[in-house]
Amino acid sequence: MENVVSVMEVEVHAGSIVPCIKVLRGLDIAARQQHATFVIHASFSYVSRGAVVNLPESVVPFARTTTDGESRDPVWTMLDLPSVGIPSQPDPGTQFTCNAKITITGVTGLPTDVGYLDTALISPTAPG
Repeated sequence: MENVVSVMEVEVHAGSIVPCIKVLRGLDIAARQQHATFVIHASFSYVSRGAVVNLPESVVPFARTTTDGESRDPVWTMLDLPSVGIPSQPDPGTQFTCNAKITITGVTGLPTDVGYLDTALISPTAPG
């Protein structure tokens, strides 16, 4: 079973990364049409200078994401999250451990997970 959100790519820049995720298109449409408070929770870790670097969790409302404008997939929407600062560059050949999930805040004010936590190992890509 595939999750409703998955990290697809991590682009590495000097001092930052830009994650690209895919979100079930129906959730994206619902969030935009209903002005729902869907948020993406993403965290990343990687190896730098032989030591594991754990980045703090990023919490991004759908309203602050941007679509790539090229995805015509009927099931998935591709989203670029805002850049995430990194304290040091990844070692050559290292992979990122990426975690992502979506939550929505209901009428009670309590957040509810949508789907389950998705974890992936991603080889970083260069900008461009």
